Amino acid sequence: MKKKTLLLVITVLILTSCVKYEDRSFEGFSFFITNNASTVFENAEIVIGGMQNGVFMPTDSIKLPKLERLVPKDYHFDDNRWKPNLDKIRAIKSDRCYFKFKLSSQREELVGRYNKTELMSLLLPSGNTFKDDYGELLFTIQEDKVIGSAAKEL
Repeated sequence: MKKKTLLLVITVLILTSCVKYEDRSFEGFSFFITNNASTVFENAEIVIGGMQNGVFMPTDSIKLPKLERLVPKDYHFDDNRWKPNLDKIRAIKSDRCYFKFKLSSQREELVGRYNKTELMSLLLPSGNTFKDDYGELLFTIQEDKVIGSAAKEL
């Protein structure tokens, strides 16, 4: 009986050790943020929304901890990803989502696209959330603007 139990335990350990972390799937947004501005931002917030007649319409937001200067950091990753309600964006007849940073009471910035003059936006997925690499967002806060990109786009 002990041999069978030991064999079962060893088999389970071997099988579970073969499951790769990379094979897991994650839903929602994760953020990699670098603050290159000369200011440390406390109580920052990321706002998601859509555009209606050229006007940003916010739908959901999430608070961020202190954004230290020159300390790149991951926020809301793996199982802790942010899952805003994308149907709120669809309800305002927007097929893309846009992002705004509220860095302080004096500074709010729509996120621009890296090396482009347009705003950063993502085509909404057919489902309720962005998944895996499509939800990984990279943001850089500069003195005069916030720029961003997605690790992968639909």
